[in-house]
Amino acid sequence: MTDYTLIRSRRRTAAAETEFVALLEGNAAIEYLNGKTATLSKGDTLLIMIKPHERHKVSYTSTEPPVWLCVFY
Repeated sequence: MTDYTLIRSRRRTAAAETEFVALLEGNAAIEYLNGKTATLSKGDTLLIMIKPHERHKVSYTSTEPPVWLCVFY
């Protein structure tokens, strides 16, 4: 059975598994604890997967509601 436990700290989330992210609609930005930001537009994916326990948060979304595809493994 897969463990989807999330660790929350000051609005940043860290999944217990590797996370693959694709943005299907809209625009968004993901900010990491180290200050690095990944800006995504419709059709973009995070080429470097979000590693287990890597703290991150969605810091921006467009007014058009974003549609995400996230795969945890």
